[in-house]
Amino acid sequence: MKHANKTRVSVVAGLAALGLLVAPLAADAATTRTASGNAWGQDRTHAEANAKVMALNNLNALARANGESGCSGVSYVTYLIYQVPSGGGFQYGADATGSCA
Repeated sequence: MKHANKTRVSVVAGLAALGLLVAPLAADAATTRTASGNAWGQDRTHAEANAKVMALNNLNALARANGESGCSGVSYVTYLIYQVPSGGGFQYGADATGSCA
């Protein structure tokens, strides 16, 4: 009976050590993630830039929520959502996609 307990302890210790070796390797694997944002601006340039900032903020928040420190290699797709008929402003949307780790 004592020998069986020693074997179990050895197996558990071995698995724990293996887990410590493998875990850092898995943590380094990057995941491609996408998040969206939208914003208003007085003109197209500012509305589009503001939407990109909102999308990037949401992408980084998504990464942190998944235990990642941030995202790199971020690319954007922007699109017009609404233009005030009188020309008083624009609403743009943006999708930010990056490699998060």
